[in-house]
Amino acid sequence: MNQYLFDITLPEHLTEEFVSLIPLQRAHVDSLMVKGVVTSYGLAFDRSRVWVTLLAESEEGAHETLRGFPLYRFFGVKLYPMAFHAMSLSLAKVSLN
Repeated sequence: MNQYLFDITLPEHLTEEFVSLIPLQRAHVDSLMVKGVVTSYGLAFDRSRVWVTLLAESEEGAHETLRGFPLYRFFGVKLYPMAFHAMSLSLAKVSLN
């Protein structure tokens, strides 16, 4: 599997249709994260961009995954193949007391 980063530009003005699809988008991304396809998903503070990292066999496979996003038709997209993507995960420490 290869890693890809999508740099997604969101529309400046959000329509009612766009906003109504946000819950479907979140559920879809959550599902892909549980499956290990999407490895990270971030939204810029000003809500103008989204960054998605995902695993796919090829660039076309990565685009195919992104085309399944409910908000895809609103996206401006740039794809960057990645050599690696490191993330820091902090898990809660378990106390046996």
